[in-house]
Amino acid sequence: MCLWIEKVENEEEPLLVSPLQVSTAILSRDQFFLGYTLIIYNEHITDLDQLSEEKRIKYSGDMMRVAKAIDKAFAPDKMSYELLGEKESHLQWHIIPRRENDSLEMDKPIWEQDHQPKRLPEKEYQRIIRKIKTNL
Repeated sequence: MCLWIEKVENEEEPLLVSPLQVSTAILSRDQFFLGYTLIIYNEHITDLDQLSEEKRIKYSGDMMRVAKAIDKAFAPDKMSYELLGEKESHLQWHIIPRRENDSLEMDKPIWEQDHQPKRLPEKEYQRIIRKIKTNL
């Protein structure tokens, strides 16, 4: 079974934001970018072209719904979107709120720049999740 599906189905991921139409929103443990969230597709799919048009529209809608909630909750200067699936071999949107003062260059992907991951106490993760959920 796929690692992401197993985590979501078994509720092993304590940073669950919300189930969505065809995916699940999970807060990243690295909160260097306040509100950084992943949108994990609910079925084991590795590439966007494997989805029907209807499912692609729903998955895009899930991503936009969460992005708007993050924008309302944290008012970033810019939102970066990455659709990945290589490393974990599972379709996943990364929604990365950016700020002019986050110490990384805004015109380069975060993957090309080093940063110290920011881990938080569990209560702080839950506060961030509540702020996102309030705006969904």
